[in-house]
Amino acid sequence: LAFNPVDGKPYVAFTNSSKATVMKFDGASWVYVGTPNFSAAGAEWISFAFSPAGQPYVSYSDWSTNPTRKITVKKFNGTNWVTVGNTGFSSSSGYPTTLAINPADGQPYVGFTDYDPANYGKITVMRFNSTSWVNVGNAGISAGGGDYASLAFCPSDHQPYIAYKDYSGVQRGATVMKFNGTGWASVGPAQFSPGEAEWLSLAFSASGQPNVAFVDGSDSSKITVMKFDGGNWTHVGIAGFTGPMSYYPGLAFSPSGQLFVVYKENSLAIGDICVKRYDSLCTVGPAGPVTGTTQVCAGGSGYVYTIAPVLNATTYNWSLPAGGTIISGAGTNNITVSFALNAVSGTVTVYGSSSCAGTSSQLPVNVSTLPAPAITGTNTLCVNSGYYHYVTDSGMSGYQWNVSPGGTITSGQGSNVIQVLWNQQGIGWVSVNYMNNGGCMAATPAIFPVEVDSLPGQAGAISGIPVVCAGSENIAYSVAPVSNTLTYVWTLPPGASVVSGGGTNSVIADVAVGAMSGYITVYGNNLCGNGAMSPRFYLTVIPKPVTPVISEDGDTLTSSAPFGNQWYYNYTLLVNDTGRTHILSPALQGNY
Repeated sequence: LAFNPVDGKPYVAFTNSSKATVMKFDGASWVYVGTPNFSAAGAEWISFAFSPAGQPYVSYSDWSTNPTRKITVKKFNGTNWVTVGNTGFSSSSGYPTTLAINPADGQPYVGFTDYDPANYGKITVMRFNSTSWVNVGNAGISAGGGDYASLAFCPSDHQPYIAYKDYSGVQRGATVMKFNGTGWASVGPAQFSPGEAEWLSLAFSASGQPNVAFVDGSDSSKITVMKFDGGNWTHVGIAGFTGPMSYYPGLAFSPSGQLFVVYKENSLAIGDICVKRYDSLCTVGPAGPVTGTTQVCAGGSGYVYTIAPVLNATTYNWSLPAGGTIISGAGTNNITVSFALNAVSGTVTVYGSSSCAGTSSQLPVNVSTLPAPAITGTNTLCVNSGYYHYVTDSGMSGYQWNVSPGGTITSGQGSNVIQVLWNQQGIGWVSVNYMNNGGCMAATPAIFPVEVDSLPGQAGAISGIPVVCAGSENIAYSVAPVSNTLTYVWTLPPGASVVSGGGTNSVIADVAVGAMSGYITVYGNNLCGNGAMSPRFYLTVIPKPVTPVISEDGDTLTSSAPFGNQWYYNYTLLVNDTGRTHILSPALQGNY
């Protein structure tokens, strides 16, 4: 909607069957301005404005271009809608569009979100120089992505201003920029809105003061208006003066200087269109300076912010950086605040209000993230084996070290390196916390686990067969498990060897034919050394006898071995025939 500055008649631009159409009220009825549906194809994001001479202009994202949604501007010449410059003059798609006419020379300006790969998602402003469309300053003027742009001219110096949703920071708040003749500069702080801002509308008072209406994401998507007072952006009246989930604000000043906002009120049953007027006869005084902590810690609580009582204020309206929460004092001039772990830096803002709102006051607050200490050092060691060093990040302050029972900090407390003596075996730990350069300590100290070992215990008595024959195999020997032992070390007499179970407390041994009698011993071993040896176990190895020689004397056979004989006939054992001699009775032919 716009009013013709020459005859005061209202005009409306809209899409009809997806094409651009303009109508006006002629005093009796609504009539088309030129041919309806005058765009070549679909038109999106229509913006409408009048030149100072009363000539209507429209801008839109044009579906007839390649790629689609390049920007086209048309003006009505009294008979037809004609293209201003080229159709689809932007280098790539651009939407939404915002159109304004320079009151000094009557030339159209268009702002838009630029989808050219070189400026993808940033804000670009172009103007028509009577011949062609050119960039106002550089293309892609915003620091990061921008959306919901609103373009307007300051009535005092005729310079273009543009307001937009600024994606260059986490807050995604409102930013306003001004063209100074050579380049674009921020008007006051960037992202000045309390939270995320959408559907911005920019308008100037008669004195040249910029005002911006926007949907405030930090306040249940209510509408808020802020103005630039020359140094900061302050609230106009009460922040969030609409119901929640309100959209599409349009901001305008009447000829007498009164400020109006039109918007869609979704909190009502049918989503009505509402208009509100700002009452400038407010008797609530301005908010004084905010006092409180400007350097806070994420995850911290108990921060107090205060202002002096405001004249005629019945309540106080506070807004905090994202992640801040009022835990007491809401609605008063003294609040206590906590900051979540994901809180970000921003401003604490407050104004007093009653039936209207006073001007606000702000205090910048820097939210420091919590440190994350780390510890390096030896985590597996031996009891009473000397001094061990543990190190954390340097350059911090307020170092606080602790060790588990059995450890003693011998030096370094208060610095980033400590020396520890461990005199007790077991599972222990080292912990540290410190204060970073933002004055914050970690929510919990860093913990470094430590295992303190001692020598293995005394090995017990060995179990197993004490007397074996030379050449015996698979003889088992074992000892009860020994405390703190990683491996078992066995020694056997010469000729005896471990064939399985080596390093454990139970082994299997073979005794060679030529083995000798001797001691078996075992002891435990770990990273700290050897434990005490078991009592010695004596192993007696009986050698095998020499093969006897048989002599024959008639019917008498005699062994050369004086004892231990066993006689066989044809390899069959002769029961009870174990003497040195054997009498052939009866004498049978065969092998004896």
